[in-house]
Amino acid sequence: AFLWFVRSFVHTLHKGRHKTLITGESALIRSGPIQHVLHAILLASFLGLILTGLPLKYSSHSWAQSLARGLGGFESTSVWHHFFAVLAIFGCVAHLSWGLKQIVKLRKQKIGWKEIVLGPDSPVPNLRDARDMFGMGRWFLGLGRRPVFERWTYWEKFDYWAVYLAAGVIGSSGMLLWYPNLFCRVLPGEALNVAKVVHSDIAILAASFLFMFHFYHTHFRPEKFPIDLSALTGLVSEEHLRKYRPEYFERLRRTGKLDAIRRTAPSRRRLWLVFLAGALVFSLGLGLLAVVLLAALGK
Repeated sequence: AFLWFVRSFVHTLHKGRHKTLITGESALIRSGPIQHVLHAILLASFLGLILTGLPLKYSSHSWAQSLARGLGGFESTSVWHHFFAVLAIFGCVAHLSWGLKQIVKLRKQKIGWKEIVLGPDSPVPNLRDARDMFGMGRWFLGLGRRPVFERWTYWEKFDYWAVYLAAGVIGSSGMLLWYPNLFCRVLPGEALNVAKVVHSDIAILAASFLFMFHFYHTHFRPEKFPIDLSALTGLVSEEHLRKYRPEYFERLRRTGKLDAIRRTAPSRRRLWLVFLAGALVFSLGLGLLAVVLLAALGK
């Protein structure tokens, strides 16, 4: 895997060719600037929360104490943890606001609620996703052909909702721990003990999910490995989209939207800078995953 990663980096550096983007060739807009900003905010906040939360949870361990000293001590680590929590809340609220704005926009265009909630552009799971999941199971066993997908796959929707549901549980329990006097006006004191367990254990589960499930399905799948540059640039090569999202591509072509979102892929220099930045983030993420697993095993 490491050799493939290096090979892909060298290929991108010297030839500007990548599995999801090729310099100078036709590319399509996969996500807009607002999604990039929100993705960067959530990525920075989640990594920051994990980095500062681990020494707070395992404060009795020597490695946690060393990490806390590097962050300015446990008190400073707690302050940074709260800072990243506020950043994460802002990112989630901004994403929700953007989503509501899109719904209002669609309603003004006389789009029905069924199309908005269960249509191909919606992240809400539907019967199509159940059929695709069953079809993938058959394909894994060699009993059928691999399903073709529209804009979103069932695992992308699962990934999306799992992260935000976990964020809701972690955030609400974290607020209770942050402002215990306020919440204990209506809740018994035992709620703090429950919130502490829920907050830390669900956070560990979410971190493991992020670095294993999300990283794999977003970047480590064979058609994207070792990095999905479209997730970092918002652009995907037309060839890649036609091959791996054929129904989505056909819908764009049929409705005449392809020309509106067609762009030229970034320069070779920009591609390898994005590749390098993504590699650094992955390295940090995988390092934190190793710490999480070792801490969970009591090492």
